[in-house]
Amino acid sequence: MDHVTVSQLCNEISSLLEEKLGAKGASLAKRARKVRRALPREIRAYIEVLIEADAKSEDPRIAMQVDPATVTNAFAKTREYLIKIDPKEERITRQYKFAALVMSQVIIVFVVFLIVMQQTGYL
Repeated sequence: MDHVTVSQLCNEISSLLEEKLGAKGASLAKRARKVRRALPREIRAYIEVLIEADAKSEDPRIAMQVDPATVTNAFAKTREYLIKIDPKEERITRQYKFAALVMSQVIIVFVVFLIVMQQTGYL
């Protein structure tokens, strides 16, 4: 694969990462690092394949080592996953998870407070 094609594939995945997950960064590698935890392991591996192919395709001699089928498969799987993501739903889910975390911590502090009050004889 030539550098222009691989670069176009990486740019499309990079723009999808920004659009769907809000990843900021100058390159695909930086954007992938920003949203590392939000992506499944398999998709992260596919993105790494794309990043390596982009780096290898810059040099014409090393570009022959890039397997077009692997790159195309990695691009297709990553794009398919990213297109399914709904940014609004992701934001709401993140907010619910944060609220659940805060509420669980408040409950734990309250239970510890009650246990301390009972042990010291104030309750």
